[in-house]
Amino acid sequence: GDISSSIAPVAVLRVEKFSLIPKKATSKKTVKKESKVTKQKPITKVEIKETESSEDKNLEAFLLKAQETIISSLKQEKEEKTKPSKREIGFISAIGRDASTIADSVTQAFGSLQDQLKINGMTIDDIFFVHLFLKDLAEFKPANVAYKRNFSGVNAPSRCCVQMPLEKGVRVVLDAMCSVRPRNVLHVQSISEWAPACIGPYSQATILDHFIYMAGQIALDPGTLIILNRGDLQWEMKTCVMNCRKVLIAVHSSFQDALVCVVYWSFPKLKGGESVVMKAFETECKSVDIDASKLQVIYVPVSRIPRDGLVELQFYSRENKSRAAHLHQYPPTMTSTTVNAVPFFKTVTNNIYIKEKFLSTSIRLLFPSKVTKAPVLKEIISSIRDIIANLLEDTASLKTSDCQSFRIFHHENLPSSKVANVFGTVVPCKPHCVPIAQKKTLMGTTFMNIHILFVNKNKKEEIKDVPQEKSRFVRINLRPMISSKAALEKYRDMKKLKEVEDAIDDEDEDEDEDDD
Repeated sequence: GDISSSIAPVAVLRVEKFSLIPKKATSKKTVKKESKVTKQKPITKVEIKETESSEDKNLEAFLLKAQETIISSLKQEKEEKTKPSKREIGFISAIGRDASTIADSVTQAFGSLQDQLKINGMTIDDIFFVHLFLKDLAEFKPANVAYKRNFSGVNAPSRCCVQMPLEKGVRVVLDAMCSVRPRNVLHVQSISEWAPACIGPYSQATILDHFIYMAGQIALDPGTLIILNRGDLQWEMKTCVMNCRKVLIAVHSSFQDALVCVVYWSFPKLKGGESVVMKAFETECKSVDIDASKLQVIYVPVSRIPRDGLVELQFYSRENKSRAAHLHQYPPTMTSTTVNAVPFFKTVTNNIYIKEKFLSTSIRLLFPSKVTKAPVLKEIISSIRDIIANLLEDTASLKTSDCQSFRIFHHENLPSSKVANVFGTVVPCKPHCVPIAQKKTLMGTTFMNIHILFVNKNKKEEIKDVPQEKSRFVRINLRPMISSKAALEKYRDMKKLKEVEDAIDDEDEDEDEDDD
């Protein structure tokens, strides 16, 4: 059976110690008694002694040799088990170049991922979070079908998907966080009023070592899976925040336990820029009692949000104190500085860390108001490396090998492949580099936004023995739920009704393609 199955896990007993005891030799009395019963000729005293002596010696020698062999084998197995694996946790990325179809590009990217996983002693099932960036979200449906083919069962990794201005010749880019450790997931496919169902083959949240990695949430109305007040930034932000809040509660967390929020916003649709997005998010934070001083927020402009939304939120959190006391032993510490730490650029660093456990750092390089010369990447790297080294020193036990995610959002004038190669020496894992959507001019724009996540993977003894729950999985036929009379009467507007019907058709087409 599959011990990691979320539906019917199988318990496996592993023997750690045992001993072998020879059977006692048959006594003379027993032999005589049996002789009487069978009325056979009694065996003489000399015959009995000789038989016991030769058999006992052979048996004893055999058992001793067998015992030594088995104990030696178990000892070797135990040593191999206790050795750290090649990578208990990893971060990898891949690209899918232009192909005849988007499905071929997605398949190409996953082929590269599998090769990298194999090198690290992992498989595709060890992936627990994926960032999926498409050059054109109009190809989302076939890309989604091709994506789904790579994962089996209900424990699909959580996912965040947006459109980015990928470099020429690249159609899809994805990165993956992976781990051989056991994890729990929240995977909901039912239509309800509490939170939106997944609109793709992914889980809404993944819990690994008591940290929570939430899938990206857009402003879908839970009951209809459509964006009702399309174009209203404040309404969409409020809906996103409430959806995230409900998911966090379901996985034994809250906004008070949240550590990082990545806010993806549509650059073409929001002409007011990052400032209006920041204002809308801060307004909603106040309405739900989010302490902004204890939450790191990273704003990323993108070309397009799924379902043509304005924003998409992705949270990193931790379980509450009753389930993960060791993660609440020290309060999160926030630091933010604006200095000229990197030559040529205005450098804004924003960090949140929990002593010995967790560090998320955002290093943003802004072009000066007047650009006089081109920046040199090699000069930037040395400064970035110094910043990271100082941060890790402040967080005590964390090391560069604890890197769990390394993403660089850069100006689209830079080739992603070159940025990845140059920054590959900063930490052990190669960075995932993606161009960001912004105005073409350099002055006052973001040259680079670096986000690195470190999680201490070694202090297992501090993790409390909390009973592990089965993955939460609910699947209900979508058509009866969404086409019910109550749901349709709730939204009489013909345009909204058409969107509901389209959502049903899309879901049915996806299922038909999967069956094929």
